[in-house]
Amino acid sequence: MTDRSLDITGSWDGMYFYKDVPDAGPATPFLATINETNGAFTGTVIEPHELIERTVHATIHGHRQSCIVTFSKDYETVDEIYQETVQYRGTLSEDGEAIVGEWAIEHWKGRFEMNRAPSAEESVGDKVSAEVEF
Repeated sequence: MTDRSLDITGSWDGMYFYKDVPDAGPATPFLATINETNGAFTGTVIEPHELIERTVHATIHGHRQSCIVTFSKDYETVDEIYQETVQYRGTLSEDGEAIVGEWAIEHWKGRFEMNRAPSAEESVGDKVSAEVEF
């Protein structure tokens, strides 16, 4: 792994899933924006509200030690279902493009996965490359 692939700074598309709690809700997509410095990081998360058509925002704080990523998520929206801090622990893939692990809140837990979103420059480059055929 290169130093660049270890740094998790950037945008991440994610999904978290509920384990053994069928009425807790569907798989939930989220978008995380992370800024890492020397293994410590902060960031924001945006995801859909579980019960109403609205978006909820959260802040995250965590650490990355080699390939192990741990962080806590605190929602800015304080209503009855978004009061508790959620704990995450995952493993960064060898190429630095994915994090997979488990989240936990009180007695609930489940799996999560995050994939590095391409930067705007990479997206434009990919689009141009796809349009230009020789």
